[in-house]
Amino acid sequence: MAAIALDHLIKSLEIAHGLGEAIPGGSIVKAVAAVGLVIVKAAEAVRVNKEQCLEIAQRVAEHILIIKEGLDDGVLPAGFEERLQDYCRVLEDIARTIERMGKIGWMKRSFKHATVAEETQKCLKKLDDAYKNIMLRSSLTTMSLVNRNLTANMISYDTANLPTGPSESDELPRLPSRHIHFSGTEISRSSRAGYILGLYDGHLEVSGAQRCKVLIRKYEMMADDSEAEFERELLVRRDMLHPNITRLLGYSVVSQRTKMIIVEAGTTPATSYLSSLPPLDHFFESWRLMNELAKAYEFLHDHGASWEGGLQDLNVSTRGYRIQIGGAGSLDDYLDASVIRLWSATSYIRDGTEANNTVPADNKSSQTLHSIAENLREGFEVTQAWKANMDANNALRLLGITLGWMKFRPFELYLQNNSSFSIGDFGWVENNLESTTQPYTWHRAPIVNNQTLASHWQQSLLLKLFHEDQGHIFFGEYVDGLLRWELPFRPDKMMSIGTTVNLVLTTQSEMCFRTSCMRIAEHMGVDVSQLRIVRKMSKVLRTVFKIGDPSETTPSTIYYFSHPVTPEGNIQVPPGFWSFYPGPSVDATTRLHGHETSHTVRLHKFTYYGSLGASHLALLRGIDSFGCLPAHDVVFEDQPPSKDEKVTTGPRSMLSRARRLLK
Repeated sequence: MAAIALDHLIKSLEIAHGLGEAIPGGSIVKAVAAVGLVIVKAAEAVRVNKEQCLEIAQRVAEHILIIKEGLDDGVLPAGFEERLQDYCRVLEDIARTIERMGKIGWMKRSFKHATVAEETQKCLKKLDDAYKNIMLRSSLTTMSLVNRNLTANMISYDTANLPTGPSESDELPRLPSRHIHFSGTEISRSSRAGYILGLYDGHLEVSGAQRCKVLIRKYEMMADDSEAEFERELLVRRDMLHPNITRLLGYSVVSQRTKMIIVEAGTTPATSYLSSLPPLDHFFESWRLMNELAKAYEFLHDHGASWEGGLQDLNVSTRGYRIQIGGAGSLDDYLDASVIRLWSATSYIRDGTEANNTVPADNKSSQTLHSIAENLREGFEVTQAWKANMDANNALRLLGITLGWMKFRPFELYLQNNSSFSIGDFGWVENNLESTTQPYTWHRAPIVNNQTLASHWQQSLLLKLFHEDQGHIFFGEYVDGLLRWELPFRPDKMMSIGTTVNLVLTTQSEMCFRTSCMRIAEHMGVDVSQLRIVRKMSKVLRTVFKIGDPSETTPSTIYYFSHPVTPEGNIQVPPGFWSFYPGPSVDATTRLHGHETSHTVRLHKFTYYGSLGASHLALLRGIDSFGCLPAHDVVFEDQPPSKDEKVTTGPRSMLSRARRLLK
C-alpha cells in the first residue's frame, strides 16, 4: 500500500473518530474507528508480513468509512448500534491476529494450523462476512442504506426499468409491492416457528417494461421478533449466483408482518420432463440432472449453505432443461445435512417418488458431499462413454455405477407383520386387496443362492433430531468404541431422536439380481417389473429425553452415546446414554449434572425391498441387445441342474463370464 494512501486512511479514520456524538450512534462509531486506527497503525509498524497486514488494515478502514458515510444522513436503522458492537468485537479479534502475524519470523515461530497467506485470507473473509451482515441486515429496515436511488425515484418508478438483481454497489433491490402480482393458486404453504411461508406463482408488471414471471416466497410473521428467518434467507440468497440455483430478484415489504422474497421462474417439474421421455432416454437424462444437482450442492456447501426440498421442489429450466433448485424448498446453513439431502434429491430424480428418502447403505452416510458428487460425475461420464461405444467393457462400467440405485421401498405393513423375510430373497407380491384377512401374499422365488448375502448388522452414523415440524440430520463419530453425536440442547424442549441399525444386501447379490432378473421372472411367470429382492432390514430406535428441572447454567450442547450393536443385531438395553461431557468415561451420576430426567425408547422394525424401474429395465434390455449383459448362473430348487451344469451361483461365475466377454 502506498504511503500516501495509508496516510489518507489514517486521517479519515481520525476524522470519523473525532465526530463524537455528531452522528447517530456516534459513540459506537467512535469506538469502531478507534479500533480501526489501532489496526492500521499496528500494520504500519510491524517488522514482518507487512504486506499481508496492510492488506487487512486497508479492508478494515474502507469498511469503516463506508459505514460512517451511510450514517451521515441522520438515519439510524433499528438494531444498528447492537450490530456495530458485534462488528467492533470482530475488529478487536483482527487486531490481535495482526499483532500475532507481526511477530512471526522475528520470534522464529509460525502458526500451528495455517500459513500466513491462509491466515490473511481467513481474516479478509471474516471482515467481509461481518461487513455484509451489518450492511445487509440494516438494509432490511431502512431504505437509506440499501437503495437510496430507488427510494428517491419511487414516485416515478412506473416509467423505470425494473431492477432484476444486485446493483453495481452490491445492493439488494427493494421492489414496490404494487408491481408484484399473484397468479394462480398457492403452490405450497408451511407453518414454521413464528411465521408462515407460502409459495406462489406470480409476475412483475411495470409500465413500459415486459411482464416477468416470478416465484413469490411470502413470509407472514406471527410475532414481532420472527423476521430473523426472512433476513437470514436474504443473506444466504444474495451470493448464490449459479446456473442451477434459482436467482434472487429482490424483496418487498408489504407491512411489518408481511414480507416477500422474489425469485426467478421459468421452470417445469423435473419429474414431468423425465416422464415424457422414453425409458432409456429417461435413464441417461437422470444421470445428467443428478450431475448438475451435485454441482449445485457443492456450490452451496462451499458458500456455507444447503438446500432442502421434496420431489415437487425439483425443477428444470424451460430452456436447456437444466436442473433448478432454490425456488421452492428452503435454503439454510445445515451443512451436515447436505449429504443426506443430496442423496434424497437424486433418489427423487431416479425414482420419481419421495418414498426413497433415506441413505440405503451405511457406507454412503460416511462419505463426504464432495466424494458423492464425484461419484455422480463419474457415473455421468460412464453413461456418455456407453453411448459413444457400446462394448462389454462399458457395459460392465454402466452396470457398476447403477449398483445401489434400485427403487427402494418398505414392504407392505401386512407383509412386515405376517411374512418371514431373509436378506437376498427374490420374489413377488400378489395383491388380494378384496380380501380382508390376507390382502397381500409374498411368493419367494425357489432359487439356490450360495452367495454371501449380507455382512453383519451395523449402526448407522446418521441420527435424526426431530424439532417442532422439522428433522435435522447429524453425523456421529466413534469415541472409545461408542458412537457419539453432538447435539444442540434446549432445556425447555423435549429431545426426540431417531437412530438406526441396518443389515444390508451385498453388491454381489444385487448384481446377481440385475443380471438374472429377466430369467427369474420368466421362470415364475410374472412381469419382470414385479420382481423384488429383500434388500435391507432396519431396527429404528426412537428415543425421547427431557431434563426435569434445568437451570440457567445448563450447557447448550449435549452428547448422545450409542452402545455397539452385535453382528447378530442384538441391541443393548438401554441402547445408549446422554451426557453433557464429550467423553464417555464420566461417571453415570455426574453425566447430567445430577438433574432428574425422563427417558423412553421405542423400537420399530422394517424390511425394505429393491426393484427395477422402467428406465433400468430398458438399460438392461439395451445392454442385452448388444450381447454385453454378463450372464449369471441361476439354479432353481424345483429344477435340479444337469450333470453338465454348474451348481454354484456365486459372483465368480458372473465375473468369469464377464472376463470372457472382455477378451
